[in-house]
Amino acid sequence: MKRISRVWLHICILVMLLTLHTQAQMVTGLNRDSLRRVLHALPVDTNKVMAFITLGQQYENNIPDSALYYYEQAQRLSVQLHYPAGFVRYVNNYTAVLNMQGRYNESLKLDLQAVDTCRRYGLQELLVKVLINDDITLQESALMSLGNGYKRVRYYDKYLAAFRSALPLARMLDDVNGQAIAMQGITEGLYWTKQYRQAAISADTALAYAKVHD
Repeated sequence: MKRISRVWLHICILVMLLTLHTQAQMVTGLNRDSLRRVLHALPVDTNKVMAFITLGQQYENNIPDSALYYYEQAQRLSVQLHYPAGFVRYVNNYTAVLNMQGRYNESLKLDLQAVDTCRRYGLQELLVKVLINDDITLQESALMSLGNGYKRVRYYDKYLAAFRSALPLARMLDDVNGQAIAMQGITEGLYWTKQYRQAAISADTALAYAKVHD
């Protein structure tokens, strides 16, 4: 029982460290009317995809249906432009709203599509950064989002597998925040799958890494 308590304590410490030292996942607090005017003036290109997403983010906390509407516009334009990175960014934002609404199965399906898109188009090699996340490539971000989706529906073995897949990508890119988040996910996954000994080792490793890169 002491081992389990120690692992859980380390997980809580990791969560606090990551909360304090990672950047916000979205750009909020912008003037919606101004953004709409900019949006209408933009040509039909990838910048307009990002403008739809940024505008949608302004509605997430108070009018989520409007946020979904603008994210859907980003998705349609991404398909029209054959812009896979835009589709993945749409998924990252759209699923955030679905999760707030408790629509976890829908969210999980989209996360799977995002991971598949990243793999088919090799987005991890392009090093395209997710503008609304920390310095995480699209595939890395999609894998972590997928892992969190599995956690919400209590598929803890798949949650663990997703974060284990994300960690090598983070290391390949020398992504400090990504590695810390992946280590935290692995530790939690081991804990929830009752692999307490491995979870304790993982917690110690993750906590030491987080302290060094604080």
